[in-house]
Amino acid sequence: MAAQGVVPSLVTFFSSLELLDAMMEDYVEGNVLNCRKWNEQFKLMEEIELLQEAENLYTLQPDEHFGAWFQAVGPLSEEESYSLSCQLEPRYHCARKIRLFFKDKKNRSGQNTRPPTKGPVVVVDDPPESS
Repeated sequence: MAAQGVVPSLVTFFSSLELLDAMMEDYVEGNVLNCRKWNEQFKLMEEIELLQEAENLYTLQPDEHFGAWFQAVGPLSEEESYSLSCQLEPRYHCARKIRLFFKDKKNRSGQNTRPPTKGPVVVVDDPPESS
């Protein structure tokens, strides 16, 4: 019997990348680059690469019955798709995942997301702790 497991969807990784981009500021303390954000994004990109490498080891054979069924299924409207999506993963579940993902991250709202137009950009490994 072949080994079985769960293969993460690329949507999971892309959602995480979007969350990182939306929730963490690009710059902290004015023109200091937030390297923590970029490191987190880099880790996710590495995971995507590992997934792609692992997937290249598999050889899948098409299932004719599934192929016929899939071709017969009509596309859903945007409303139907949204309704089914909400049934599969209710909104509160998604919001909870976001909170858990960023629970150790500080909310840096109110700070600039872009560097000032004048002056050099300073790069540091971790943003300075605010007191």
